[in-house]
Amino acid sequence: MDLPDIAMLAAPRAKLIICGQDDALFAPEAMAEAAERVRDGFEWAGVPERFQFFFPAKPHCFDAECQNVAWDFFDRWLGGPGG
Repeated sequence: MDLPDIAMLAAPRAKLIICGQDDALFAPEAMAEAAERVRDGFEWAGVPERFQFFFPAKPHCFDAECQNVAWDFFDRWLGGPGG
Protein backbone atom coordinates (compact mmCIF):
# COMPACT_ATOMS: atom_id res chain seq x y z
CA MET A 1 0.00 0.00 0.00
CA ASP A 2 1.09 3.54 -0.68
CA LEU A 3 0.71 6.31 1.90
CA PRO A 4 -2.45 7.70 0.22
CA ASP A 5 -4.00 4.25 0.54
CA ILE A 6 -3.20 4.20 4.25
CA ALA A 7 -4.56 7.74 4.69
CA MET A 8 -7.83 6.66 3.07
CA LEU A 9 -8.31 4.07 5.80
CA ALA A 10 -9.22 6.94 8.14
CA ALA A 11 -12.56 7.32 6.37
CA PRO A 12 -15.19 7.89 7.61
CA ARG A 13 -13.22 9.74 10.30
CA ALA A 14 -12.00 13.20 9.29
CA LYS A 15 -8.55 13.73 7.74
CA LEU A 16 -6.58 16.96 7.25
CA ILE A 17 -3.40 17.13 5.19
CA ILE A 18 -1.32 20.31 5.22
CA CYS A 19 1.59 20.65 2.82
CA GLY A 20 3.29 23.72 1.37
CA GLN A 21 3.54 24.02 -2.39
CA ASP A 22 7.19 25.10 -1.97
CA ASP A 23 8.08 22.32 0.47
CA ALA A 24 11.60 21.08 -0.29
CA LEU A 25 10.91 17.79 1.53
CA PHE A 26 8.02 16.64 -0.67
CA ALA A 27 7.50 17.14 -4.39
CA PRO A 28 4.42 19.37 -4.74
CA GLU A 29 3.12 17.43 -7.73
CA ALA A 30 3.32 14.18 -5.78
CA MET A 31 1.56 15.73 -2.77
CA ALA A 32 -1.26 17.08 -4.95
CA GLU A 33 -1.63 13.67 -6.63
CA ALA A 34 -1.62 11.87 -3.28
CA ALA A 35 -4.25 14.27 -1.92
CA GLU A 36 -6.46 13.59 -4.95
CA ARG A 37 -6.19 9.86 -4.29
CA VAL A 38 -7.15 10.39 -0.66
CA ARG A 39 -10.02 12.68 -1.73
CA ASP A 40 -11.24 9.96 -4.12
CA GLY A 41 -11.21 7.47 -1.25
CA PHE A 42 -13.27 9.76 0.96
CA GLU A 43 -15.72 10.32 -1.90
CA TRP A 44 -15.97 6.55 -2.41
CA ALA A 45 -16.67 6.17 1.33
CA GLY A 46 -19.47 8.73 1.01
CA VAL A 47 -17.84 11.34 3.26
CA PRO A 48 -16.02 13.79 0.95
CA GLU A 49 -16.70 16.67 3.34
CA ARG A 50 -14.51 14.99 5.97
CA PHE A 51 -11.32 15.35 3.92
CA GLN A 52 -9.44 18.63 3.71
CA PHE A 53 -6.20 19.39 1.87
CA PHE A 54 -4.56 22.73 2.60
CA PHE A 55 -1.84 23.45 0.03
CA PRO A 56 -0.57 27.01 0.55
CA ALA A 57 2.20 28.61 -1.54
CA LYS A 58 4.87 28.38 1.16
CA PRO A 59 7.72 26.11 2.27
CA HIS A 60 7.57 23.33 4.83
CA CYS A 61 6.16 25.02 7.92
CA PHE A 62 3.37 25.10 10.44
CA ASP A 63 2.91 28.84 10.75
CA ALA A 64 -0.05 30.78 12.14
CA GLU A 65 -2.07 30.35 8.93
CA CYS A 66 -1.59 26.56 8.94
CA GLN A 67 -2.35 26.45 12.66
CA ASN A 68 -5.60 28.34 12.13
CA VAL A 69 -6.64 25.88 9.42
CA ALA A 70 -5.84 23.00 11.77
CA TRP A 71 -7.73 24.56 14.72
CA ASP A 72 -10.78 25.19 12.53
CA PHE A 73 -10.63 21.59 11.33
CA PHE A 74 -10.32 20.29 14.90
CA ASP A 75 -13.18 22.49 16.05
CA ARG A 76 -15.38 21.17 13.27
CA TRP A 77 -14.58 17.48 13.48
CA LEU A 78 -13.40 16.94 17.04
CA GLY A 79 -15.85 19.18 18.83
CA GLY A 80 -13.94 22.31 19.77
CA PRO A 81 -14.31 24.32 22.93
CA GLY A 82 -18.04 24.76 22.44
CA GLY A 83 -18.65 21.22 21.19
